[in-house]
Amino acid sequence: MKTPGQVKDVDVSGDTAVLADHMSGVDLVDVSDVRAPAALGSVYLDGYSRDVAVLGPLAYAVDDPSGFYVLDLADTGSWEPMAALQSADGPRIVQVSETAQRPLAVLLGHGTLQVYDLATPAEPAYLSTYATPGRALRVALDGPLAYVADGDHGMLVVSLEDPAAPRVVGSFRTADAVRDVAVDGDLTLVAVGVLPRGIRRSMGDGEVLVLRRRTTPSP
Repeated sequence: MKTPGQVKDVDVSGDTAVLADHMSGVDLVDVSDVRAPAALGSVYLDGYSRDVAVLGPLAYAVDDPSGFYVLDLADTGSWEPMAALQSADGPRIVQVSETAQRPLAVLLGHGTLQVYDLATPAEPAYLSTYATPGRALRVALDGPLAYVADGDHGMLVVSLEDPAAPRVVGSFRTADAVRDVAVDGDLTLVAVGVLPRGIRRSMGDGEVLVLRRRTTPSP
């Protein structure tokens, strides 16, 4: 199906696809029949929608220039954000994770990770900002760990065990810049390649490295 604008990212909650649409905000699509997806509606955001992430029945979205929104996907009669606030540093990526202490959101923008407490979804609470040494291009969360694609500085592993004081607990350097990262169980996938420069969106080439998390043997 065609969306109203330009889709920047997508996540899924059950039979509902949640799309960050550059023009219309957040589009909700019924994908229970994958051969005939059906539009359910759109949630208006004040700026240009950049990214969306789902955790349980809630969706979290960021827009350009600085909005951070919480959407209740079960509230089909409203399509209004249950929370909307302004965030510093122009977030362009949002990731969410369930930790033992509380659910967290990490917003990424302009080389910083902004950490929010989501224990009360209607009132996300800002906890901290962590500036990485590189460009902080992408981030993937695995419980209390944030895996950061930090450009020419490689991949960083940032602990959010104390989300008010993030700290680097590991890193992996590569010959070329790290452009993206994903985590699946004990595997970490790292996309490396020359970073885009100026108006060029891609310089070609690149590869994906598959890393296995090293565990400390029992004594």
